[in-house]
Amino acid sequence: MALRCEWLILGQIQHELSIVVLQNGDVGATPGYGGDHVKALASIKAKTLVMPAERDLYFPVADEEYEVSKMPNAELRVIPGVWGHFAGGGGNPEDTAFIDNAVKQLLSACVRDRGVSVTLLQP
Repeated sequence: MALRCEWLILGQIQHELSIVVLQNGDVGATPGYGGDHVKALASIKAKTLVMPAERDLYFPVADEEYEVSKMPNAELRVIPGVWGHFAGGGGNPEDTAFIDNAVKQLLSACVRDRGVSVTLLQP
């Protein structure tokens, strides 16, 4: 039996939103938002964990701080270190541990809020 949690399942709307952002660089260009990036960000209701790297030049922390401030259930956790956009790619054990811990906390919150018991297994 699979655990379904709305917080973690992005669904078609967020998937389409991601594609539009990556292709166009403008979340407001997502169909239905008329160019309004604040409205588009505010529409993301899923509990969201935004994790830019401290020195990521593709997704600077300042940009992510702004975006998180517009999303009602988002939390910013900056991955410390010097790896920039490569942080979290599996090459640095400290980054991996930081990300794993954050995801475990997100899953635990989801489980706690749903009253479901789940054991998180280590690989």
